[in-house]
Amino acid sequence: MKLQTLSKNKFTVTAVTSGGDNPNCPVTDFLLDIPNKYEGSATGMIALFDTVAENGLDGLSSKLSHYVDKNEKNI
Repeated sequence: MKLQTLSKNKFTVTAVTSGGDNPNCPVTDFLLDIPNKYEGSATGMIALFDTVAENGLDGLSSKLSHYVDKNEKNI
């Protein structure tokens, strides 16, 4: 399994690629091929990757991510 870095700061956000000589990443393929009318959503998703890379999951609002068990920090 190979990974592609989507965003990197204090943390690294990665996605799985197909590997091989010409790796294919479904996440970046999806974001690059998204229709123009949804371009804002793609931009927002990339901004979320950047937020998580900078602050970890604690940087997201509870609407986007929350712990099931705060003591164990299980998502």
